[in-house]
Amino acid sequence: MAGVPGFDPSRLFSQLQNTGLAVKDNPLYQLLYLMIQTILKLNVTVVANSGGGGGGGGTTIINEFIQQLNLSDSINESDSNSSIFIPGPQGAKGDAGAIGIPGQDGLDGEGLSFLQDVGKSKGLTPGSVVFIGPSSFFAEDNANFSWDDTNNILAATKIIASTYIIIGNSLNDPVTYGGASQLYLGFDTDTRIFIDGAGTTAFGGITTRRARGTQASRSDVIDQDTLGQYEFQGFSGSSYFNGASFLAKVDGTVVSGQAVPTAFAIATNNTNALPAVRMVVSAKGYVGIHKDPPDIYLHVLGSNSGSNPANSGSVAVGAARIADAGTVSTDFGAYPSSPFSGWIQVHDAGNQAVNYPLTIQPNGGGVGIGTQAPTAALHLPAGKAAASSAPLKLTAGILLTTPELGAMEFTDDGTTAHLYITTRIATVVTRVQIA
Repeated sequence: MAGVPGFDPSRLFSQLQNTGLAVKDNPLYQLLYLMIQTILKLNVTVVANSGGGGGGGGTTIINEFIQQLNLSDSINESDSNSSIFIPGPQGAKGDAGAIGIPGQDGLDGEGLSFLQDVGKSKGLTPGSVVFIGPSSFFAEDNANFSWDDTNNILAATKIIASTYIIIGNSLNDPVTYGGASQLYLGFDTDTRIFIDGAGTTAFGGITTRRARGTQASRSDVIDQDTLGQYEFQGFSGSSYFNGASFLAKVDGTVVSGQAVPTAFAIATNNTNALPAVRMVVSAKGYVGIHKDPPDIYLHVLGSNSGSNPANSGSVAVGAARIADAGTVSTDFGAYPSSPFSGWIQVHDAGNQAVNYPLTIQPNGGGVGIGTQAPTAALHLPAGKAAASSAPLKLTAGILLTTPELGAMEFTDDGTTAHLYITTRIATVVTRVQIA
């Protein structure tokens, strides 16, 4: 420490302790030591009082030392107005509460080189994050945080946030849901998350978990609890609105200690309201479209199926439609009221007044109505005595203008009803009355 007249650091520290400015757990003790080393390296002249030890001489030395360092009126670490600053040649001052050493122009970081000596003297790991520890001494963390000086990357293995973490250049605050913790990514360009796994068993994935109770005391979830949700929002007017979401929810009774039955749902929104569930895959593997929960492997509920099939225009009616690449569409529907029947209609999708045929078993094979084992192309069940149980019934109409071979026709003029079949007699197609 030679070269500074009347300056003895060990004597100064002893006097600092006598004044109560540097107790064992006070970081100023360490900080002042580092500043003294820096002053000596920068050849800063320190005018020290050569008066006696203890008492007044020590106080004078400290006061003059504080003046040389441009300390504020109070060196109380709990005082937000205190600052410790060693200026450069241009005399730049530190802000209230700041601790810093400007460079040669009073602005850049050249004067912070003393921190390198701190790391070496304390055995700190290069790339670690330095902070004030619980005992008010310098400490480091190179397990959870590390700094890559070559690529300017701060790496973190564990981050605990009480509110949210922001990544990106967005100036907007993230939306908070009841003060819940969040990870917020906001950029002016494409924002993406990559989860990259490699190896024979590794894969990328996101896991969401849900429990009732608290983090300290968890309890079982119950039926219909949401286990996780992925939302899509769009900006409109002055805020964001929910447009659609994927969600997983409990689907059934939970047996404690066993796997939770879970359904997956897709919700969308076409009105100014929260997204509604449109499609569900239940815990049993049933798929429901507009039906939650579904009762069978494919359960479709059409809100506009309670009417006759459309016979004009192009607005589809029914619960489901199967169409080809052209305009042929097969619509399915059901009546929710009497006669409570289901229907199938094949027609043109662009002009539903144009109807097309419905074929069953076009490649062959029997069709059974009222029987599970047809033995003919069309196999009808036996008749019963009960009303509306005849195996085949014709509605009265008018005869064809030109008889068609094989046609069966039924007429009723209100007085007499007749049943006809058209056959060929001596090469002539002839309609024959059989009843």
